[in-house]
Order: sequence, then structure tokens, then C-alpha cells
Amino acid sequence: MKEGYYVTKLGYATLMKLSYSTVDYYTRKGLPSIEFNKKTVLIEVFTAWQWLKIRKYLRNRTEEIERRLQLLARMLDNYKQSVNLWNFEMALDGKTYEDLTAADIETTKKYLIIKRIR
Repeated sequence: MKEGYYVTKLGYATLMKLSYSTVDYYTRKGLPSIEFNKKTVLIEVFTAWQWLKIRKYLRNRTEEIERRLQLLARMLDNYKQSVNLWNFEMALDGKTYEDLTAADIETTKKYLIIKRIR
């Protein structure tokens, strides 16, 4: 992958914080293989999720993603100290890493806009 902003299929990198500094940090750390700390996931994902939901960025995918985030929260509340969000997503979809390409992210001013995977 070339340098830039990447997300997994559901846009978890964007959901992590919706800020240049945080997303850029995770990108440099090697998305999508990074394992996120569970407190970071629970706090930052859901804060950013509300931001996306209020602005209707996800349109007809809102309910689908909300169900997946609820499942993720239950997993994290259980026994796991961290979770690989890419692997979590692949397990739900029954696909492997090689089956997918990174979603394109455009940066417009200070907002990150999710594009669908081709």
C-alpha cells in the first residue's frame, strides 16, 4: 500500500477518531494489522460513530454497522484485551485479506470521507 489514509471495509480507521493525527498515527503503524487497545476502541470508535451517524455519512449502512459495532463491544467487554479489527471484520464477512483492497479515503478540509470498496 502506498502512504495515505486507509480503512477496512467498514471504515474502522476513520471511526477510531476522525482526526488527522490519530488516523495518520494508525496508518504509519501498519493498518490494517494493528491491534487496538480495547479502551481506545470503545471510547474513540463510539465517539466517532456518533459523529458519523449525526451527519448521516453512512446513509443506508447505518443499521448494519451499528450491529457490528455492538458485537465488537460485546467481544471487547468479555475476555479480550485487544482485538484486530481487520480480522474481526473478515470473520464476519467470511473473506480473507487477499480478497479485498483498501478503501479510498479523500481528505477534504478536516473531514474524512468514506468511499465504498471497489
